Amino acid sequence: MNKFDERFKQIFERLCAEDFGTALTLICPLIDGAGKKLYGIKKPGERFKKVMSDNNAFLYWMLTGGMFVMAEGADLVFARENKGNINLGQSIYKLVRNSLLHEAELSDEIEFVDEGRFGPEGNKIIFPKSLIWGLAFMLSYLECYKDDCPKNYQLSISGVPMPLNKTWGSKEKTMGFFKENLFKR
Repeated sequence: MNKFDERFKQIFERLCAEDFGTALTLICPLIDGAGKKLYGIKKPGERFKKVMSDNNAFLYWMLTGGMFVMAEGADLVFARENKGNINLGQSIYKLVRNSLLHEAELSDEIEFVDEGRFGPEGNKIIFPKSLIWGLAFMLSYLECYKDDCPKNYQLSISGVPMPLNKTWGSKEKTMGFFKENLFKR
């Protein structure tokens, strides 16, 4: 197992254990690294937000259980009381990545909840925990991590076995799994 195989295994283990803080601590450097590998952007904030914005449609789809379909390149901007506007990529970069890196904890301006709601709530931005799963699966289909599927690892989501080795490296196959097994209407 290479270092990324092991990192992805740790991410999914933490998600299954509902240890979302640790999962985010493992996810954020991989988003940063993806931006560097995919785009060659030197500034961390720019590359992180570029990966996020290029995958907004998938992330919003995941955080809404497949109900919210956005055009590629589209984004939502959340208006916060006395804090200014912020979008998804900025929220994850500033309130998650930077807070974890510099303060060793999530900002009190963001909250991840069990319910499927998202958006501004007073001075906070609310996202469902499904977004964290979405970030992990976004990484699993990025070109730069296509060879890093955890070998011989069994992942089960809500009791449904997920064949990582069959979906890894493909956004379409990842979405197909969720449509067929978890986002049924």
